[in-house]
Amino acid sequence: MRRATTTSPATCRRLALGLTAAALLASGCARVGAPEPPLKHLPPAPALVTAAQEAAVLVVSCRLPAANTDGSGIKGYRRLEVLGVLAPPGAALDALPAALPVVADWDETTLAAQLRERRFEARLNLAGRFGGSEGTVVLSVRFMNDHGRWSPPSSALRCPAAPVADTPSGTAAAPSKAGVIIQWNEPAGNFDGTAPAAWDACRVLRRRLPDGAVETAGEVGRPARAFTDTEAAPDQRLAYALVFVRRVGGGEVLSAPSVWLEVDTRDVFPPEAPADPAVLIEDGRIKLIWSPVPDADAAGYLVERREDVGSAFTPVTPAPVPDALFVDATAPLNRPWRYRIIAVDGHGNRSVPSTEIEYQPAAH
Repeated sequence: MRRATTTSPATCRRLALGLTAAALLASGCARVGAPEPPLKHLPPAPALVTAAQEAAVLVVSCRLPAANTDGSGIKGYRRLEVLGVLAPPGAALDALPAALPVVADWDETTLAAQLRERRFEARLNLAGRFGGSEGTVVLSVRFMNDHGRWSPPSSALRCPAAPVADTPSGTAAAPSKAGVIIQWNEPAGNFDGTAPAAWDACRVLRRRLPDGAVETAGEVGRPARAFTDTEAAPDQRLAYALVFVRRVGGGEVLSAPSVWLEVDTRDVFPPEAPADPAVLIEDGRIKLIWSPVPDADAAGYLVERREDVGSAFTPVTPAPVPDALFVDATAPLNRPWRYRIIAVDGHGNRSVPSTEIEYQPAAH
């Protein structure tokens, strides 16, 4: 009979280490050579994240990536979450929790309805989602790709939240020779019912109908109640809307936009009437002179004449003459004549006639 033998503790430890090493070698984890590739299908964080208050809502937008960090394409988006918190005025932002709570999320179906060419935008009620409407909103965005992997949250974004003037009212827009004139009323209070109205400027938005992109036509500071769009393109159908702007905390908050106002910018405005007309005799002919009209789009002048006060004026120039003078080579000098001049612009608009001037033949 063989006797049982015992193994010392040190020997047991050496055997255990040897078995572990053998297992690692067999699995390939301890192989010498190129490192193993990273985990696949990991999405990067959303890009171009923006957030801005518009009256009672926070407009959040971002762009979702088309590819994962390993270069593989993203074929769909299963979920998206907005993480955030509203820090009250005066709160220390550095003391906020590192992990922001989820304030809104979308599943695959609802997210697809919010996406336009991978651009996401949502409107979140400040009071409902963040529990208030004044302070500093800190937020980030993350999403899940088609492989069920979450992206890291985007970098934390900070934006101010504060009461701002209510929606612009009493708005009107009308074309003029100087441009399109837009007007509005002084706001009585803020969107949340508080007063006085908080705003620093009024921003004028413009778009070309029927489907042009929205652009900023200009901005005027408080207490202005009118703006003239001198860059409005002629012969166009344009639309205008207004928003009040309040600047606070290094950023700005906006009111809700006004209703859009449609304007036809066709030029229907006549030039000024020619001034200072005079009659001269030059080389045996009647010569008329006058001061040029200041209108930039003036195209020329029409000259009319008649023999006496009771008769009708008839055109002497079948087409507008470009200069502020005209020689009437067809009028006999032995009869009196009365003249008037009319300015015409490039759109065919005619001014009111100038004052009449009279030629009298010399007495014999």
